[in-house]
Amino acid sequence: MSNESQEIERFDVVVIGAGLAGLTAARELEAQGITDILILEARDRIGGRVEGADVGTRVLQRGAEFTGAFHQDLAELTAELGMVAVPLPRHPGSTVRISHGERFEETSPFADDPEASAQLEAVFDRLGEMVESVTPDAPWDAPRAREWDDELFSSWVERTATRPEVRERVLLDLPVDAEQISLLTILWWISKYGSLRGMDTFNLRFVEGTSEITKRIADRLSTEIRLSSPVRSIDRTGADAVIAYDGGRVAARRVILTPEPSIVSRIQMIPALPAGRVSLQERWLAYHSSKIYAVYERPFWRDNGLSGVAMGSLPAEFIMDVSLPDAEEGILCGRRPLSAGRWARTPGSDDLSFTELVGDQDKLKAAYVAQLVEYFGPEAAHPREVHYFDWIGDSWSAGCGSLHLPPGVLSTVGRHLREPIGPLHWAGADTGLVDALGGAVQSGRRAAREVVSALSGAEVPA
Repeated sequence: MSNESQEIERFDVVVIGAGLAGLTAARELEAQGITDILILEARDRIGGRVEGADVGTRVLQRGAEFTGAFHQDLAELTAELGMVAVPLPRHPGSTVRISHGERFEETSPFADDPEASAQLEAVFDRLGEMVESVTPDAPWDAPRAREWDDELFSSWVERTATRPEVRERVLLDLPVDAEQISLLTILWWISKYGSLRGMDTFNLRFVEGTSEITKRIADRLSTEIRLSSPVRSIDRTGADAVIAYDGGRVAARRVILTPEPSIVSRIQMIPALPAGRVSLQERWLAYHSSKIYAVYERPFWRDNGLSGVAMGSLPAEFIMDVSLPDAEEGILCGRRPLSAGRWARTPGSDDLSFTELVGDQDKLKAAYVAQLVEYFGPEAAHPREVHYFDWIGDSWSAGCGSLHLPPGVLSTVGRHLREPIGPLHWAGADTGLVDALGGAVQSGRRAAREVVSALSGAEVPA
């Protein structure tokens, strides 16, 4: 053994990424008695796509925030951490919908248009039927996987819903860019909730804020976390994997990688990863979610019989009441369309430039307030605060939100998403069997089980 190799620090496990998945994996490994662990994090903070933003009077969540009963692994973890989940505001009242310049107040979708309401229900019933044959762990094994993966979701919506306003509502209810992803991908995403009805249980958040989860995990770990340490290469040619990062080199018997697949593509792999895994990484699309908050002295919209939910125009295609429990102030949070393409296909885009507004926070905030006036009336013109958070341009995330795969990927190379490759194991919300925060925790636990089994020589448990 050369002197150079003797100088390399050695660990049983190196975890790449100090987001929720990576921290959970380290926590699970420590619980199983594996403590010779190192976490390497590219950012100068922990949390990954979970991040709180201190805006002076409160902490708002820049990234992932909401949860539900289907996030069982997350619920167990946060209970152990002493955190409390509370329901989102669900005040009675009408939803506001603006479609092609017309404003509607509706107690249910298309309440005054039975034909459109029936067609919308039929579309979702059909999606629900197809989802029954798609499993979260192996969507590529669905009987019609190749057929569904060959079709864009937008094409399916176009031929299934004949009325334009129904097509528009389907795409507002499902926050994806339908002209980018395949039908199989959206079915897979829905399957992670158990059903379309399962998505309705995405209705909780934590009193302490989601960013408190990662802080509490990190505070309880004995594992060292090295920040500002992006990984540049992983050499698997020897008995141990050698990881080169900004700060040095370390060796590990096992490596858990938690970044999104497209971010993993930046890491030089020696030898190269299998072609299927490389293809998956290269075709993984970013999901650029965002949040625009408007804070008011009080939730005035409730006085007018409105629930605080609105949808349909720019710059935020969906808005909801996220006021804090027992607080006097009212908070409306909106999301802009996920991509420039989806923005361009939204009514009103001729007047509001994606490039101009998304690149200029002041202009976007002003446009958002103007939109809130459209939805909720003149009282919306005077928010006490407006805050905008976006993931475009983030160096260490491809975006923040749900998975996006174009046609022909999931059914052919999707199976490489979680399969270990030698000493490499994969975690992260994108690899989870449920969506978002719950998927991050579930995947961290799974990867830790794989590593424990590999180090002990035992079979990997299901």
